[in-house]
Amino acid sequence: MAIVEKVNSPKKCLFLINRGANFKLIHEHVKKLNGFYNGTGWYVESKYQQAVEQICENTSIFHLDFPLIDHSFEDLKRQHKAAFYYEKSIKIYLEINKLREILNLPQGDIDEILKDEELKKLEFIPEGEQLINLISEYDVLQKRIKSSEEEEKLANLKLDTSETFAYLLNSTTEEEISQEIKNVSPGVYVGYKIGSIDVKIPGGAISIIAGPTSHGKTTQLINFTLGALSHTGQEDQCIYFFSYEESRAAIMSLFLNTYIGTNLSANNRESIKSYFRCGDMRYLTSEGNSRNIFLKKKKEFFENYIENGRLNIFYSELSTQELVTAIRYLKKNKKNLGMICIDYMQLLKLKGTFTGSRQEELKQVCLLLKDCAVETGVPILLAAQFNRQVTCEADLSPIYISEAGDIERVANLILGFWNRNFEGFTSEGNKTKSGKKLSKESTIYIEILKGREIGSGQSEVFDFDGNSGKLRNQINKNSTLFR
Repeated sequence: MAIVEKVNSPKKCLFLINRGANFKLIHEHVKKLNGFYNGTGWYVESKYQQAVEQICENTSIFHLDFPLIDHSFEDLKRQHKAAFYYEKSIKIYLEINKLREILNLPQGDIDEILKDEELKKLEFIPEGEQLINLISEYDVLQKRIKSSEEEEKLANLKLDTSETFAYLLNSTTEEEISQEIKNVSPGVYVGYKIGSIDVKIPGGAISIIAGPTSHGKTTQLINFTLGALSHTGQEDQCIYFFSYEESRAAIMSLFLNTYIGTNLSANNRESIKSYFRCGDMRYLTSEGNSRNIFLKKKKEFFENYIENGRLNIFYSELSTQELVTAIRYLKKNKKNLGMICIDYMQLLKLKGTFTGSRQEELKQVCLLLKDCAVETGVPILLAAQFNRQVTCEADLSPIYISEAGDIERVANLILGFWNRNFEGFTSEGNKTKSGKKLSKESTIYIEILKGREIGSGQSEVFDFDGNSGKLRNQINKNSTLFR
């Protein structure tokens, strides 16, 4: 009987909590016992209980039993290390980006930039010295992450098959299903209608909005983001916008321009940038009320979206694995996380050197993002670019997304668009799905190319002002199917 009880007894380890003892001294003792610190206390294997009790007797430390859910204590230690390194590297990466903004460093590989003789002077500036130290710490963490990933792969090879697949014998409960559904976002409305459908970016999935080169991928993604932030019932949600193409300041200017949504000058974007660069409105037209509108809307924009953390914009050089870790980190630490936007898909890469084709790499990128969306329940919306086979709006198809990989199969929702201010990339010009030739006009044609929940085929023509970057549903005009 005693043997049965021993076999069936739950696996556990010890958790030590400090009540004021010398941290460094305790930490050295615990390291000798193969234990580790998790930011709150120390984990130690149960076999060292006698040694732990001696520590507790002589210091302000107490311990308690902690259930060991993992296969072994080493699994717990290894998984904690990997998660700790990933989270810490994300935090440091964001701090590096902030310091780059403060120091006005150009975009690009930070190591290459710091080789510049002029920039070596940074080490004599407090922020510069801090940046250099953070970069060094970030590099060390990347090496540790790589090492922990290799350890994980080796550990997985050693897993007993019977334990690995034991979960398949467990029955599903109603509570588990309910919990899974609660974890998935109900989706985010973006404030636009296509035909009879209110466009909603589904939770727990990846969605794509794709257009040809120079047709305004970033601008449409910005319109969808602003629409989501202002949609009734979503006022408490926040959105994270990761740009792989332009700096945070450049994207912020585009957001502000679209938020204002009116013509401030002959070139809104340059006028807004000049305002932030020079601090005055000399490049905004003095006619009408444009300067007052700009000041009022700028104040609203920063108060309603930026200062309260509802809109968070970052220039990103994160690998896809790091981006996925960042999304998991945000899901864990941001209760009102509404949506992740990524601009744009073809700029995403895997960590390290990938030996396969670019199409295979993008396939892995899509699968990583899809798994992340399913795990976190967060809506993930990516801009994407069509290849050169799309010469007019009649050609819009998910199979023509550049370096498509498995995008067509992986994505839940795919929206294709064509800026009708472009006549088309052939002598025939722009043509509709029915073959009708179209002349240039200030509109955007958007079609649902794939909708796992809503079907495909419905389309809509939107008014679009290229100067302000504002997309609007047309009023009193009927939508069409394959217009």
